[in-house]
Amino acid sequence: MVALQKNSLKSQSERLELVPNQEGGLPEVADYPESISHLVAAGNVRLPTTNAPNTWDKRKCANLLAFYNADDAYDCETDDENSDAARDNRVKLCKVLGITAYQIQQVSISILNRALER
Repeated sequence: MVALQKNSLKSQSERLELVPNQEGGLPEVADYPESISHLVAAGNVRLPTTNAPNTWDKRKCANLLAFYNADDAYDCETDDENSDAARDNRVKLCKVLGITAYQIQQVSISILNRALER
């Protein structure tokens, strides 16, 4: 519960807290998004804060949703990073990790602003 609260207060580039699953297990750090920006941005989009390539992708997202036993997790293996299913998985995972709709919106705005600057 504390990790969820801490994540709900993070800025888009701050490192996320590890959130335990229902059994109390923690995911591997290598299989966890570094920040809200990593999670919200599609795998083929550069990060809004650093312009670095995003290392988080739809496969990692689906695997982490499965770790949290999210019943409605969709394996989007055939979809691209920008598909509705991949985007829905990213939003579902945000909710599981305690990230708020406002935080998601702020990162999305940053991504759009970066795209418009090009």
